[in-house]
Amino acid sequence: MLSRRRGIQSVFISNLSPACVRCLCEAATECNNTFACIKGYCGPFYISKVYWIEAGRPVLDEDDPERTRAYEDCATDITCAARILEAYMVKYGRDCNGDNVTNCDDYARIHYHGGTKCESPLDENTFSRRYSRCRPGHYDGSTENLIHQLQCNYCIAEYVGLTTGTLRQQMNGHHFNSNHNNPDQPVALHA
Repeated sequence: MLSRRRGIQSVFISNLSPACVRCLCEAATECNNTFACIKGYCGPFYISKVYWIEAGRPVLDEDDPERTRAYEDCATDITCAARILEAYMVKYGRDCNGDNVTNCDDYARIHYHGGTKCESPLDENTFSRRYSRCRPGHYDGSTENLIHQLQCNYCIAEYVGLTTGTLRQQMNGHHFNSNHNNPDQPVALHA
């Protein structure tokens, strides 16, 4: 199913789940929503202007890609930045590690190395360490590295990511979609 939005086609991308997008954000900057632009990279996904251009120059609603700060404003807005990442993966998404599956491990390589150089493994660095802790399907036996998807019943706020405290702390007091017997049970638990 295709839909048009600000000049970018939204399509289903195999295995680019919300948990994967969140993990790529965690790997890049610990998903820091206040991360500005440093040395040519902007926002919580640490996106370069070249990456943005190759993704088709997505912009905030009602913005113009020709405007001087359109790239910076989109890349520093988490929702718009996720659209940049999605559009980039539409263009470059493929099996990079030779396991015959295109999944988050491939998207991490594409995001880190660029779409044309993803055959290279991730370097041993902060990005790869953060990614290995939160990657979908990873579970090291601790409760600290579980990926949860939580959603508020009232305001539709969502949290997809690592838990480092109680679920209630992760959502700052929000109510969760849950069963009646356990109000703190998450919507989904991926281990």
